[in-house]
Amino acid sequence: MSTLELKKAAQGVAKKIVVKIGSEALIDRASGLPDPGVMNPLAEEIATLKRDGHDVWLVTSGATRSGEAVYGAEYKKGEHGRPQRYTKSILAAMGNPVLAASYAEAFKPYGLVPALFLLTKEDITGRARRDLRGMFRGMHRDFPRGVAVINANDSTTNDEMRRLSQMADNDDLARRIAGLVRAHHLVILTKNNLCDKDPNHHVDAEPVRVIDWRNPPRLDLDGKSGAGTGGMASKVGVMLELAAQGICGHIACSREEGVIRRALNGETGTSFPAYPQPASWMMRRFLTAARMWAVGATTG
Repeated sequence: MSTLELKKAAQGVAKKIVVKIGSEALIDRASGLPDPGVMNPLAEEIATLKRDGHDVWLVTSGATRSGEAVYGAEYKKGEHGRPQRYTKSILAAMGNPVLAASYAEAFKPYGLVPALFLLTKEDITGRARRDLRGMFRGMHRDFPRGVAVINANDSTTNDEMRRLSQMADNDDLARRIAGLVRAHHLVILTKNNLCDKDPNHHVDAEPVRVIDWRNPPRLDLDGKSGAGTGGMASKVGVMLELAAQGICGHIACSREEGVIRRALNGETGTSFPAYPQPASWMMRRFLTAARMWAVGATTG
């Protein structure tokens, strides 16, 4: 699909947009807190999308890193200096108010009010899906100045933490939210654009503009990101599965000006055109596995 075709697909169709930003893209390395240089332009873009009539959901990471920053590194470690089993839960509980306050400050100039939803897998699977979908629908209808900010509920029991650890950071959460609200687009904002090789280890890495299931390129992808538990491989897997559901995907660098709009228009980052006809559940699983193998999306 050409850039022109991507632009035409975005125009008049992008009514439901899920935006996901990870810890590596959001957190300032020096302070360990959410970076206003990233958060403020992000809020401005979301405000513009909402003003243009689009529904937007924001999936965010950064609670645990924020908790580490506000408390410091002097918390008691376990045996051999390793964190306790519940350390991440407590740090996330400390960081969530910081994250919420940062988003409130970023959205305030545009008259928008963020609503923080801390979700578990149980909230987005089974019968609970219907209630959550109805809540989001009611929010967009009755609270037009509200912005749904969604994060995994890390401040939970150890059993819940183990279940959440099966998700690739918040990439899988973003995939589930996009499917839940029947989004037209998922935009994942990252520290770096997607390349055919890991740019941190290969100076000859080239950016990939479009990944089409009909002619996928061969990629040598990384495993986990530095701050989170996801990585480019998990993001590609998420996008390929969503493409099978008829949802367009985009991976782009969070620090580019106007990145969301430009990504939706196919002007920056990597676009994953949706399948013309959404496939069945069994076929989606087969196609995702086949395409992951084809692009070499391994996490070695």
